[in-house]
Amino acid sequence: MPRIRSTSKSKKHTVKDIPTEYQECKTFYQYTQSFLRLGKTIIHNANEGRRDAWYGEALSRIGLTRGVCDYTYIVPNKKYHSLWLEMKRRDGYHKPKHKDQDEFIAVLRAHGHYAAYAYGWEDAVRILQAYMADEL
Repeated sequence: MPRIRSTSKSKKHTVKDIPTEYQECKTFYQYTQSFLRLGKTIIHNANEGRRDAWYGEALSRIGLTRGVCDYTYIVPNKKYHSLWLEMKRRDGYHKPKHKDQDEFIAVLRAHGHYAAYAYGWEDAVRILQAYMADEL
């Protein structure tokens, strides 16, 4: 797990653990399966990863789209067709977002889907449960 040193000026430096985005995603997905029992209604969109240029181009020709959110909950609620979540590390609130992700979220919202950034697995669960309870 990456460690980030505190910027405090005290002589003792505290070390804070910040889970990676992968770790946040893994915990979120395990929660949706173990506690919420969502099964195949929640999907991870495997759009990340490094690829050889030729393979990335081949995937683009068959529909790979930059900026697609990490998770889709395919069940509609009273207001939206589906829920889309873009996972970020819990310390990522103030970090710049990727332009492609902002654009994809805007397209989803324009077509009646709820799409949002989630900062850590707890935030993702909070958003998901609010969506399921028709509070969004």
